[in-house]
Amino acid sequence: MNLASFQTSARPLCDSSDGVDLAATNSVPIDLIHRDEAPSGSSTYSHTWTTIVIAALYSPSTWALIVAVGLVDWVWLRNSRLSFGGWRDVGYIIVFMWALGVLGSIRGIAKLADLGHHLAMWVAFLAVNIVFTYLWATLPMPLHDAAFARINTALGFNWSAWYLWILARTWPRTILSAAYDSLLLQILGSVSYLALTDRPDRNRELLWTVMLSAAL
Repeated sequence: MNLASFQTSARPLCDSSDGVDLAATNSVPIDLIHRDEAPSGSSTYSHTWTTIVIAALYSPSTWALIVAVGLVDWVWLRNSRLSFGGWRDVGYIIVFMWALGVLGSIRGIAKLADLGHHLAMWVAFLAVNIVFTYLWATLPMPLHDAAFARINTALGFNWSAWYLWILARTWPRTILSAAYDSLLLQILGSVSYLALTDRPDRNRELLWTVMLSAAL
């Protein structure tokens, strides 16, 4: 009798005393010829590093754009009179948020991974983009105040009258000032909400919309 016919004709073993099917825990016949070999130490080590790399590079295209803008800032700053401080604190925040994202990715906690990685990318992009806008403002480009004034007149919009109307009233001024000053809180709240409601696609869309708009 060969092995294949033996596996086909073999019957499950039963204990007549209590009717327990001793083969019920594993109904698949044991293949003595094609046994799966235990994974070697090197393959396990390689798999671990692959998992870490994937967890660290949550969104390579996003980080590539952030690094590109940062490099432009660095080269431009070396040839300008501007200087910026506070980079160490910003770096600490980015690393902390990024570490939370990596931990969430490795542990399989998708919401934590999305929250940590997106917050890290937001802080990093805002940092390099703020420098980028200040550097652009140093270019000796012509002003277009007269052109904008003509556009406002064509639209029937009196900017100075509107500004004086807001300035003379407490509630509109307070509401608009609070909305402007809460921009960072709006970003944190939006990213946190989208991450906790399991919407990484919307988080990614929000970040890329802001990045492309800022770049333009």
